[in-house]
Amino acid sequence: MTLADLFLECGVPERTRSDNGPELVATAVRGWLSDLGVTTLFMEPGSPGRAATSNRSTARSVTSC
Repeated sequence: MTLADLFLECGVPERTRSDNGPELVATAVRGWLSDLGVTTLFMEPGSPGRAATSNRSTARSVTSC
């Protein structure tokens, strides 16, 4: 399932949180999300605890939609 599929099934979120990822991909995804009206939030580099917490909450959100 792709992110677009999840948006169709569960609705477009108000915001997303992620790490910055590879620059080319991050720029393209940020632009696509902006076109959909989604605010993007980024974790500070070197914050592994925040990434783990964010991944757990994302997993719950995806399964509960």
